[in-house]
Amino acid sequence: MRSCLPSIAVLSILSSRLFAGPITVDGHWTDWGIQPGGGDWSSSTGQRIFYEDYTGSDGGAYVGPGWGGQYFDVEAIYAQRAGQDLYFAIVTGFDPDGVIYLGSPYTPGDIFLNAGNGWNVGIDLETGHVFTGATSTNPADFPASAPFTIAGGTDIGATALSVPFDGSPLVYGSGNQTSTHFFFEGYLDLTRIGGADGPVGIHWTMSCGNDVGRGYIGYVEPPAVPEPGTLGLLGIGSLAAAVVHRRRQRSGRP
Repeated sequence: MRSCLPSIAVLSILSSRLFAGPITVDGHWTDWGIQPGGGDWSSSTGQRIFYEDYTGSDGGAYVGPGWGGQYFDVEAIYAQRAGQDLYFAIVTGFDPDGVIYLGSPYTPGDIFLNAGNGWNVGIDLETGHVFTGATSTNPADFPASAPFTIAGGTDIGATALSVPFDGSPLVYGSGNQTSTHFFFEGYLDLTRIGGADGPVGIHWTMSCGNDVGRGYIGYVEPPAVPEPGTLGLLGIGSLAAAVVHRRRQRSGRP
């Protein structure tokens, strides 16, 4: 599968100014004032810019636009902005090390930002490297959930990012995962990407695109209303294509 960097390796790039800000990028959601495990999703710091939490207990339920229940659920996105300093956080039931479904691996995407010119700023989930003018791949089964991963662009170096990799993918169906939440946290100095005066969008999905989180700091984009779905089937199609996409060569990568 994919190589996984422990989050401490990414956290080593933190600068002193980050510790002095409203959020410490350390992978703990206490700075945001939330407790997803206790059902508290309302932040006391920053804004909750996306929220669509699946609350069932089975794995096959609809999360929109695909299926998978908690294993594939993108639950919430938070953001805090102070001038050109942007802090962000993503809560998901999808393991950043991947989810194994019927012996096949599904992988997490990179984080994309829209600073007014489309989703053309990407943050590599594994390394924290930022790409401007980023091109992207699409999810294998639900292309409308794009962008998925960075395909190319200009690497302008790393930023602060904490993702809880542990090298062990979650096996689909291995018990009730309803209360399992994974927390990604990061920071970006917007002047590095040319600055932004208006709303800034944050987007994240996985290789199948079964669920997607997207929101804007500056205003709240209401989530789509899920359509009734059937249980059991994941909308997954071409698994091989998803794996190839995740392993592709990215131009300009270190």
